[in-house]
Order: sequence, then structure tokens, then C-alpha cells
Amino acid sequence: MSTGERDYEAWRYKKEYVYIKTVHKLTYEEAYDFCYGKGLALVPYNSKELRGPLTKICYDRKDECWVAGRAGVNFCSYIDPKGNGGPYAKQCSDKSYAVCYGKWY
Repeated sequence: MSTGERDYEAWRYKKEYVYIKTVHKLTYEEAYDFCYGKGLALVPYNSKELRGPLTKICYDRKDECWVAGRAGVNFCSYIDPKGNGGPYAKQCSDKSYAVCYGKWY
């Protein structure tokens, strides 16, 4: 039975994009599937512009958040609030928040 609560928070960015962040932590594969299921994608780790909102959404809140990108088979990209705001790699089976983005229509 649904409680009517959303499983994500949402933001608009530059009147062009929508970002959503899960309220529960997921593995990388779960995060990828969550975003895809919403018609969105994980934020690309190599796009400084698209990563911009992650300062507010993840880094300032001290939340680890998955971003799109893999380093080998078992390591995936994420934003580490203990770092400098850029992407790092950790085990894909670990859990972090998913941050998805897409065009705002």
C-alpha cells in the first residue's frame, strides 16, 4: 500500500533541467534503474556544468551521491562530501543516493 510519499526530492536548474534525488540509498545499478525508470539519467561525472547543482543537492548536505561513470567493472563514480566536490570511485555494490537529471519540458 502506498503512503503517498515520494521516493525522491526534485529541483529545477537554469529553467532547462530537472534534478531528482532519492530519499533512500541505492546501489549503482539500482540508481541507474531508478533514473531510467523515471525517464531520466544519472548526472554525467565529466560534465562540470551538469554537476553544478550537486553542490547544493549532495555536497552541502554531506550526502554521497552516484553520478554516471564507471572505473573498471566494480567501481562506479560518486560525489564524496568529504572531497572537493568532484567525482570519486567506490564499489558499485555500496549504497549512495541517486541523482538523476533530464530536460525540463
